[in-house]
Amino acid sequence: MNRPIFLLIILSLITMPLFALRGISESYQAETDGNYVLAHLIMQELLEQDKNEPFFQIRSAWLLYQMGKHAEALVSYQNANRLRENIDANIGIINCQLALGNWKDALSLGSMQVKLHPENTTLLGKAAYAAYMIKDYAKAAQFYTHIFQVYPWDMENRGYLVNNLYLSGDINGAKEHFRLLKKYYPQSAIITIYKGILE
Repeated sequence: MNRPIFLLIILSLITMPLFALRGISESYQAETDGNYVLAHLIMQELLEQDKNEPFFQIRSAWLLYQMGKHAEALVSYQNANRLRENIDANIGIINCQLALGNWKDALSLGSMQVKLHPENTTLLGKAAYAAYMIKDYAKAAQFYTHIFQVYPWDMENRGYLVNNLYLSGDINGAKEHFRLLKKYYPQSAIITIYKGILE
């Protein structure tokens, strides 16, 4: 091979833009290193090459969320859902709505998703939290009751259930679950809060 042509090829390889050599593995490594900006930049580069890839879109949304850019992450999750509707994108949308204080939107989507995925305790917990934030304690208690039916030994959520039952006016229900919480997990903060009230 002609030496000048060989040198030109080597020089062009060395001076290629770095992003041409980066892939999703580098994005994962940057995330592991806590460099969400670089991880997201790499995902944006990958998206430019494949705009209709829902996983790239949802990963980009996740990284935006990790950077605290909740409004941008919301749009990215919605884009991912348009490409391919999925539970991960919907949970991401709910997370963004909660972070932005859009309690009613989070509750609406959470309620709809719970109907599709009735045993998904992540969805149930997020819907319950949204209901709590708009002071619909009875609705929050319903979601926490559902979690309790799926995972009866989840003491953290049983504590939330006690709290929401009490706030909704269901004192007998609150007392029943308070008694079980005290029996199984006496170190719960709810025990301290309701000591002397529900005993």
